[in-house]
Amino acid sequence: MPYIKKEDRKDYVNAINELSIKLSKVDNDFLTEHLTYIICSIMKRQIDERGITYSLLQDLVGGVLTCSQLELYRRFLIPYKDKAIEKNGDI
Repeated sequence: MPYIKKEDRKDYVNAINELSIKLSKVDNDFLTEHLTYIICSIMKRQIDERGITYSLLQDLVGGVLTCSQLELYRRFLIPYKDKAIEKNGDI
C-alpha cells in the first residue's frame, strides 16, 4: 500500500518534511482540521488535473483513504492497544 520504491520516495521527502514541521507547530486541538485540509487539497488537485470520474473518486475514497486508515490502524493503533492490554489487563 504505502510501500513505494525507495527511489520514488525521494520525490516526496522534502515536501513531507516541510509539511510535518509546519504541522508540529499546530495546536493539538486543530491538528485534525489541518491534516484534513492538506489531504483534501492534494486529492482535489488530482481530481482537477485528471478530471472527475467515478473511477478516480472510488479509488481515492475506497483505496487511498480506506487503505491509509487501515494502515494507520495496523501500524499504530493495534500495538497501542496491545500495550494497554498488557498494562491494564484484557476486557
